[in-house]
Amino acid sequence: MTTIGLLHPGEMGASVGASGRTGGHRVLWASQGRGADTTKRAAAAGLEDAGTVAKLVGASDVVLSVCPPHAALDVARSVAGQHDVRKRSENAARGTARKAWRWVGEMDEIAATFDGDGLPDGFHRAAGELYRRMAVYKDAAAPPSIEDVAKTLLRGTGA
Repeated sequence: MTTIGLLHPGEMGASVGASGRTGGHRVLWASQGRGADTTKRAAAAGLEDAGTVAKLVGASDVVLSVCPPHAALDVARSVAGQHDVRKRSENAARGTARKAWRWVGEMDEIAATFDGDGLPDGFHRAAGELYRRMAVYKDAAAPPSIEDVAKTLLRGTGA
């Protein structure tokens, strides 16, 4: 079971949390500094109160934030400093690099389906391209460094 930390479950975030619970995952939220409406939404979604953001991050396998764009930077800062998020993110990127090739076809198929129905396909085409670039790590004996992954992802961009 994956433990998902959900920062500040508003109307949309509470729905995401409820979906996680329905999928059999443990979903945490942090009540410290939150209002009565947020508490009601979290309870209705079956979310477990971790108390503080620090405890939420420490107990979670993944942390999600569903917030308005204007609040995203502040929310990210509330998580990034206390909890070695950079190291955890680097480890995740390094681990993903060797298996990213597996998702190229899926991204291409989703993009084609979206395009065929007149929907925007850019996100999935971009994701497919990033995974395609990381295919060089498929048979690597060891995970690449985060610096190598960044260079690989940036190749072809002129950077």
